[in-house]
Amino acid sequence: MASDHENSSPKRDGGGLCVGCRFMLEQGTKRGSIFFRCTRADEDETFKRYPAIPVLDCHGFEERGAAPGMA
Repeated sequence: MASDHENSSPKRDGGGLCVGCRFMLEQGTKRGSIFFRCTRADEDETFKRYPAIPVLDCHGFEERGAAPGMA
């Protein structure tokens, strides 16, 4: 059986709400860094394109897989 540590990842452990948001786009670099880009920022300037992680409160959060506006 895998331990919690083996099943964890920086993405799940440190991303806060972004991890489960349908507007989050994970972008990686050649050096292995991972950034979370908020695609809501493309349409609404009140959102930061690359928010400081972890995001613990967001008025635009919509759960990944949920119908738009149903969060």
